[in-house]
Parts: sequence; structure tokens; C-alpha cells
Amino acid sequence: MVYGSKAVLLTDLDYGAPRVRAYDEQGAEASLEDTMDQLDEARDVALLRSAKYQQALRRYHGHQVWGWAFNVGDLVLRLI
Repeated sequence: MVYGSKAVLLTDLDYGAPRVRAYDEQGAEASLEDTMDQLDEARDVALLRSAKYQQALRRYHGHQVWGWAFNVGDLVLRLI
């Protein structure tokens, strides 16, 4: 079985079920291409949202961190 597709029984093919008669190969291909385009757009949107979130996180972290400037001769705690 393939995820997202429906099985067609042999009896449906033999007796011409409405679903089998209504199937259009060109329409299915066009629908598949549209779906792939929408998937690409959704990936792009997700990538932009992720980048925007990362920028906001960096900006927040940059405001919360204090910078320290050490000069030669300053005493500092050194863990060994």
C-alpha cells in the first residue's frame, strides 16, 4: 500500500465503478504538479519563519547578555 492513495479492486475495474470511470489521467497529473508546487511554497514559508524566529532569538539574547571588558592586570577567577 502507498500512503495517501486508495486501492482499486479488480471487480471495480471489471464492472466499471464510477470512481474508475471518472478518473482522468491528465487531471491527476495536473493535480499532482499543483500539490508539489504548494509543497515547495510551504517549505519556503517554513524556512522564512524559522529564519525570522532565529533572528528574534539572537536579538533577545544579545540584549540580555552583558559584555565584560578585561584589561591587563585585572583579577579573574580561573577554574582548573
